[in-house]
Amino acid sequence: MLKKYFNKKSYLFKYISVLFIVLLVPTIFGSVVSELSLHATLNQIKERNYQSLAHIQRSMDASLSEIKQLSIQVATSDGLLAYSEAPANTYTGFELQTFDFFPKDAVTRSYIGDIFIYNKKNNVLINNNRSLFTIDQYCDNILGIQGKEKEIFVQILNTPSFCTVFPAMDIKLLNRVVYKPYIFVTQSYPLMETFDGNVVVLLNVEEMISGFADKFENGGSAFFILDENSSILLEAGDEKFVSTEYANVREGHGHSKLNGESVTYCVRDSITENLKYVFIESDRSVQSGVTPIRTAIILYLLIVLFGGSLGIYWIAKRNTQPVREISNMLESADHKKESGDEFEHIQSAIRNILSEKARMEPILEESETTLRKMLISDILRGNFMSADQIAEACKKVEISFLHAHFCVIYFSLDEIPQEDVPIIKYAISNIVSEVFAPVGEVFADDSELHSLVSIINLTENNSEIENTILSQLSFIRTFFVENFDTVINIGVGTILTGAEQISTSYSQAKEAAEYCALTGSKNILPYTNIKNADYRYSYPLEVEDKLHSAVISGNIDAVRELIDQIVSANASLSLDMSRCLFFDLTATALKIISNKAINITAVFDKDDAPFEKLMECKSIAELVETIHGIFEKICDQITENHIAKKEKLKIAITDYVKLHYNNPNMSLSLVADEFSMNYTYMSHFFKDFIGANFIDYISDLRIKKAQELLRTTDLPINEIATTVGYANATVLIKIFKKITNTTPGAYRKSSKI
Repeated sequence: MLKKYFNKKSYLFKYISVLFIVLLVPTIFGSVVSELSLHATLNQIKERNYQSLAHIQRSMDASLSEIKQLSIQVATSDGLLAYSEAPANTYTGFELQTFDFFPKDAVTRSYIGDIFIYNKKNNVLINNNRSLFTIDQYCDNILGIQGKEKEIFVQILNTPSFCTVFPAMDIKLLNRVVYKPYIFVTQSYPLMETFDGNVVVLLNVEEMISGFADKFENGGSAFFILDENSSILLEAGDEKFVSTEYANVREGHGHSKLNGESVTYCVRDSITENLKYVFIESDRSVQSGVTPIRTAIILYLLIVLFGGSLGIYWIAKRNTQPVREISNMLESADHKKESGDEFEHIQSAIRNILSEKARMEPILEESETTLRKMLISDILRGNFMSADQIAEACKKVEISFLHAHFCVIYFSLDEIPQEDVPIIKYAISNIVSEVFAPVGEVFADDSELHSLVSIINLTENNSEIENTILSQLSFIRTFFVENFDTVINIGVGTILTGAEQISTSYSQAKEAAEYCALTGSKNILPYTNIKNADYRYSYPLEVEDKLHSAVISGNIDAVRELIDQIVSANASLSLDMSRCLFFDLTATALKIISNKAINITAVFDKDDAPFEKLMECKSIAELVETIHGIFEKICDQITENHIAKKEKLKIAITDYVKLHYNNPNMSLSLVADEFSMNYTYMSHFFKDFIGANFIDYISDLRIKKAQELLRTTDLPINEIATTVGYANATVLIKIFKKITNTTPGAYRKSSKI
């Protein structure tokens, strides 16, 4: 019947058919393609920029961490500590040359503009060339700043801090013509309660971002860093895209409006600092790129409409010509058709397509299963910005969250042998799906090697549901102990409302499971229990720094006092959490041993390992006694090392002076340079460890040698003077008489009687 219908010479039917196929369908298709192209391009830009920002964040984090370590190294150096403890006006500009404040490679990093010491006591600055400046001299001649910038700089110098980063300031370093932005990083010294000054590192922002500055050369984009106070630490690119409104945006990427313009933003949090990295790019370039496509589609449609109008008459006369053309396109070499069989031929092709579709469906189903697993993993780890994004993603892979409440359960499998993990995961997944079916739907994620995570989509949220969850988990744990002889640490997140809260419940469950493993409790731990005081302890960073300084100096009394303060501040802890606190203290001790290159076996033998000793303790009193013993051994070893090092240095110095005593240029400065020590320290070393000042020591050596020559030779006194290192006989006679109460001539005469 359809063939007869086509054979009719109905001009209206032919016109409508051609218009629909040639005009209407391309119009719809073109509109959809252009919108999909725009959406896909924007998504590609987001992913590309997010990856670029991740690279920038890691690079900047590494640079800032390196600079902070450098400032701590300078702040804790022996030379700087000796300088900070000395009386005011002790050191002249010449004597500063002997101080070793800075590592030799400190300013080889291209992004370090300058590094200097601010001495609060003397109100002066010393830069890495050991040049001495007043604050006014340094601001006028080096930084080239005045007014507001100078006030900010002075405020930075007088800010006690532990590695604080200050926002960029435009300055012209070393009298350069072009002003550039620089960042200040400060570190107080010494690392104690007193504030004697700051170590300040001046970072060249242009050098720091030079590796990725090409991303902002074409305009329409910007990169900036926000600190913990929502201030802009540094910025690059188009300044109109720099805004503090992204300070509270969660890590990720998306679209927003900025100053009335559509932009794509990417946000990443610093791993090591309280910083937020932001990359903004305008959507203008993408939209302008799609405009030619839309224009081309419109032109194409106009051309097709014009050409189609001309071809209507021809199509009407040719009757079924479009059908024949489609049939010819589908014709294969092994299928011969006769005139009039076009529809049968098309039907055969459609049957082949349906057969291919049936073959591909299992493959597509398996692919969808993989996509579902990946989506569950992304939701757990918070890779979506909102509930709408989660709902859209779930719809694509046909996942439905039927209820509003969610609880995440984290099963830690760290203690299970690797070969048994797959079967244990399989068993847990099936048991969890079975026992929690009455209270909600279960979704599982087994993407991590040594853990399994279950999401329970609960019908309601009340105390009865919470008790049911804990009861069923207790059953599961007991089942695995009895049937598999396997202990599983289980953490339970809080029941939260909304799919966007799944990642929060996951983080809570994981932290709870880690607490189980850390304390060795081998139990089921809800996150709500961790928030109790018995599950947290206080060990601030500043207290750790004080303990570090006391141990390095070998001050065992100060160490005991600090440990007792820490114990007193955590008096409400349980035994398990107290053990965690003392593990942390022991980690500080072992870090000191490593930094001082002390062989741990020299401090602790095989039967006296610190962590094993702490695990054996049955009470908090035993833990306190044990930790005191650990730190006492370390302090004793450090003190012994100091004494041995100074004794070895004493022998080396005296041997060197005895070998070169007759050098007329021999001086304390020469000896200090030979042993890479500063002048003042070498002077104190002679008095404290050799028992005499340098002048008396070398004078005694020379006079004893002169006495030997006077007794055993007939050399003239002037020649003896030059032999033992004096300029002439007059100097020898003066010093000889001062030490022996007689002259060289009288001594020679009396020794030969």
